[in-house]
Amino acid sequence: MLRYAAWLVLKPFLRLLEMLPLEFELAAAPIIGTITYLLNRRLVRRAVGNLELAFAGKFSRAERKRIVRGYYANAFRCLFEFLHFPHLRPGRIRGMVRGGRDFIRRVNDALRGGKGCIFLTGHVNNWELLGAFIATHWPVSVIGKKIYFEPYNEAIVSRRAGLGYRTIYQDEPPRRLLAALRRNETVGILPDQDMPRIDGIFIDFFGKSAFTPTAPVSLARASGAPILVAFMIRRGSAHRIISFEPFHVPREGDKEAIIRKYTEKWSVMEEKIISLFPEQWPWIHRRWKTRP
Repeated sequence: MLRYAAWLVLKPFLRLLEMLPLEFELAAAPIIGTITYLLNRRLVRRAVGNLELAFAGKFSRAERKRIVRGYYANAFRCLFEFLHFPHLRPGRIRGMVRGGRDFIRRVNDALRGGKGCIFLTGHVNNWELLGAFIATHWPVSVIGKKIYFEPYNEAIVSRRAGLGYRTIYQDEPPRRLLAALRRNETVGILPDQDMPRIDGIFIDFFGKSAFTPTAPVSLARASGAPILVAFMIRRGSAHRIISFEPFHVPREGDKEAIIRKYTEKWSVMEEKIISLFPEQWPWIHRRWKTRP
């Protein structure tokens, strides 16, 4: 009942945000982010603590607070862009992104094998825009967590579908993913959060043991599809795709050792990106919550 009441209040407000010019909302995002930062003391303390845990003295407390404040501003920019998805056309989406040429070449190279391509990204900047950009070039399905309150869930899934990328829920059987790869399509996964209910292992993330899902590497090993790690980074008023060369996960050899090796491989790539753009990753998330 509380969720339904909140939705009745929230829905007209979201409609208003969709009607306002996106440029105006992006300009207002730092102000809204600062207000949210000031009101969210508990989450700010957690984020500041996580930054100290990850960077071990690299940043002063004032610098860590500045990064967290920057994260809130960027999070609202991403939210406003996502709310405007119903009004964005493929040409506009491609125009919002820089550095796509190398990324497109790498994806096309990966798809020449005929076994699809698995995109791995993280909750860095606007990952939804990365999915929308991919959908302007190739069929793509993304793995997402279902929100068990239908109006909320539909608000998210319908925006993705409107721009051509499908949602496959985490708790669905893997056959839909395998079927998409067999059709030589692409699959997007964001495995950089602590999700103790699914299969995973502990690996180093910023020098600390972090529980990390193994499903992406297991899927690549089972399907033969290459993994391509890519991130959508905000640079000024535009976005830029940073991608790495695709790699295959071998089927032969010790299964546990292979899964560990390649889970660590993509995680190191993400760690490099987060180190370069720390204000674009959600430090409020309890990434090191699950302990060995």
